[in-house]
Amino acid sequence: MIHMMSKRAELELLDAISVYFHHGTPGLGPLVEQYQNREWGLRQRDKALRGMHYFDDVLRKRAYVAGDAFSMADITVIAGLIFADIVDLAVPAECTALLAWYERMKMRPSVKSQPAFARR
Repeated sequence: MIHMMSKRAELELLDAISVYFHHGTPGLGPLVEQYQNREWGLRQRDKALRGMHYFDDVLRKRAYVAGDAFSMADITVIAGLIFADIVDLAVPAECTALLAWYERMKMRPSVKSQPAFARR
């Protein structure tokens, strides 16, 4: 279960957000991003948003992504949401369970100390 949910977070959040960043936004700039397919990037943005809705649904039923305890699956979703925040891809407001879970996760010392939160 943990591996499956972690892989799902990779595919539906991390990978999709990465493709969105590199294709659907200016990315790292024209010197680095020599080819961009905006349509593909926007499709991946939509995939990431669907992934957020999926994990919201999961977290409406349980406290953690892959069961009753914090696991690698939670870490992978946290990483995806940090990446989404960095590229200005907001979690939809209606994903209340995901947003509440993320706020709880950000209180964990291992998450709170991440450099992504230091700039705020």
